[in-house]
Amino acid sequence: MDRLPLFGFPWSSHRDEEPQPSTPASPSPAASADDPTSSSSSWPVFLPVAGAVALSTLLWPRPASRRNSAAATGAGAAESLRLALVADVQYADKDDRVVMGSCRHYRDALPKLVHLVDALIAQARDPDGNSRPDAVLQLGDLIDGNETVSQSREELERVLRPFARLQSATGAPVYHVLGNHCLCVGRRHAQERLRLPAAYYEVPLLPRSPRARASGRRPASTSSPSPQWRLFVLDCLDVSLCWDDAREPRRLHAERHLKEHGGTEPNAVPYNGGIGDEQLVWLERGLLSCREQSQYAVVAGHVPIAAGSADESLLLWNRDRLVSLFRAYNDVVKVYLAGHDHYGGYAQVDGVHYVTLPSVVDADAGQQAHAVLQLPLRRDGSKAARLHGFGRVPSRLLWLS
Repeated sequence: MDRLPLFGFPWSSHRDEEPQPSTPASPSPAASADDPTSSSSSWPVFLPVAGAVALSTLLWPRPASRRNSAAATGAGAAESLRLALVADVQYADKDDRVVMGSCRHYRDALPKLVHLVDALIAQARDPDGNSRPDAVLQLGDLIDGNETVSQSREELERVLRPFARLQSATGAPVYHVLGNHCLCVGRRHAQERLRLPAAYYEVPLLPRSPRARASGRRPASTSSPSPQWRLFVLDCLDVSLCWDDAREPRRLHAERHLKEHGGTEPNAVPYNGGIGDEQLVWLERGLLSCREQSQYAVVAGHVPIAAGSADESLLLWNRDRLVSLFRAYNDVVKVYLAGHDHYGGYAQVDGVHYVTLPSVVDADAGQQAHAVLQLPLRRDGSKAARLHGFGRVPSRLLWLS
C-alpha cells in the first residue's frame, strides 16, 4: 500500500487515555485524559451577560460562579435555539482512579447524568422556563470500558436509559457523537445502540415552540423548511485503531501513522484519530450547501481540533486540514464542539469558536458538568451565541462575526 500524506486520509466512513504522568442523513431522535490502561479491551474571556435572568436553582445545580451562571432573558430565549450539551460521562462500574492529576468518579457518573436528565425534563414541562432544550447533544465517551466487552455493553445500556427517558418525556431529539471509549463495545454495536444513521451525519436544528416543549411533541417538519442552523456530527475515529477488523484499511493506515509519527508528534497516540477524505468531501459539500442557503453550521466531534482548545496531545491527527476548511467557510461554521479533554478548553481561530466541554466523570460529588448552547435566530438580531455553563463548565459569550 502506497504511503499517504498525514493530512490526506482517503478512506471514509484531556486527557483521553494519556499515560499516567510521573507527577500531576438524520438520526432517529432517541473526557481530559482517557487512560489507555483504564480498560482491558483492545480499545484502548468568561463574559457575564448583562441583565440575564438566573436559571432556577430548583431545576439546575447552582453554577460555580456568577460569571458561569449567566442566562438569556426571556425575550432573547424566545428567539433562539437551545442545545443541551454533555461530554465524557464515561460511566463504569469500577473504583475511582486518579488520571493526570484528576480523579475520575466512574460509578458516580451515572447518578450525575440522571440528575441532569431530571432537570431537563422539569424544564421542558415549565412553560415559563428560558432554557428548555430544543435538542440534546452527547459529545462522546458515554462509557469508560470495563474488563470484558460484555460488561462494557451492559454499562452502555445503563447509561442510555436516562437519554431514552429524556427523549420520551420531552420529545427533544438526542444526538450522539462516537467517542474512542464508546467503541470498546465494537463499532457496529455502538452505532446500533446509539441509533446513528451513520458514523457521521447532519441534521437541521429546529426551534420548538413552548407548547411543543411542554407536551413533549417533536417539531413539525414543515415548521421550518429552511432551518437557520444545521448540525454536522463528525466521526473523529474514522482513521484510527478503533476498528473491529484488523485488516480494515483505515486501521492499517492508523497503525502506519502511529509508527511513523509516534514520539515526534504529541498527538500521535492510539486514543486519537483522523478524518478520512470521503468524510471531508461530505463535510465540505454540506458547508457549501449551508452557504448557498444562507445557513449557519455547528460542527461537533469527539476529538478537539484547534490548538489551544485542548491539550496538544489530544488533538485530531489531521487537525490542520479541518481548521483550514473551517477558515474557508467561516461565514458558515460558527462553533466546533468537542469533548475528549476532560479539563475542557476554548480557542477562537479565524472567527470560529472551538469549545471543548469538561467531562462529567471528573466532576466532584454534587458538581455538574453540562451546558446549554443558545444559538440566535436571525429575527432576534443578536450577534452572539451564548454558552451557559453549569458546574465545572464555564459560560462564554460567542460573538458571531
